[in-house]
Amino acid sequence: MRRIFSGYYRPSDEEFSDLWRDCLFVLDANVLLNLYRYSKDTNEDLIRVLSVVSERLWLPHQVALEYQDNRLDIISGQEIVYQEIPRILEDAQKKIRGLFRQEHLSIDVDSMLKTVESAFEVIRRELNKHRSRHPDLFRNDHIRDTITSLFEGKVGLPYSQDEVDKLSRKGESRYQNQVPPGYKDLKDKQGRTKRYGSTVVKEEYGAVSYTHLTLPTIYPGYISVVAVPLKKKNTKTQVTLPTLHEIAALVMIMF
Repeated sequence: MRRIFSGYYRPSDEEFSDLWRDCLFVLDANVLLNLYRYSKDTNEDLIRVLSVVSERLWLPHQVALEYQDNRLDIISGQEIVYQEIPRILEDAQKKIRGLFRQEHLSIDVDSMLKTVESAFEVIRRELNKHRSRHPDLFRNDHIRDTITSLFEGKVGLPYSQDEVDKLSRKGESRYQNQVPPGYKDLKDKQGRTKRYGSTVVKEEYGAVSYTHLTLPTIYPGYISVVAVPLKKKNTKTQVTLPTLHEIAALVMIMF
């Protein structure tokens, strides 16, 4: 029974030990993109962990493409915060002043306004201090330099247009039956496409390609895969790993 329903059982300590020793770590694009959001300490901790297992890292081509495509948007989003917070503070001050246009029975209005304005000024100074230290990642993206170094020679080949179309058809069937991953993101990505060379990919089915991993030939001894996502979702995913015969067939097709 355990063999048939293995996905419902927690692996034993020995199985975990074998897995961590022999597996490939395959990251989702958001794991890499979050390096632009994490604090400096968290960022360094994750890079340190990835460096320890660097010989067993692998990125599907679709994941690497999503990282490259979304990188500048994430950097821009971080910069916008420095513009939006002062605007929000100014709007809040105006609303508070508006509430205190008339005297109040129980509140010392002048004292309260001074306290609010003082607190907001502290926030502005602190924000300006952090902004002055914020790296200019548009000009010198040291995070991407690190990612590039970690995954040099560890990125999968792109799918052909025929392969992409087959995955899209499979994804359409999976999503109609609410088979994860990816179907809950359909409304956010439906109709959007991205182009890589002459290949056009439907973004809504990008997650499907993540479950169809072509194992790299540079790791011939590894047949276990640990997928490292970022988001916690109310979905269950069962990944069926290829057999040794299937791996050999993929190697012959790829090279």
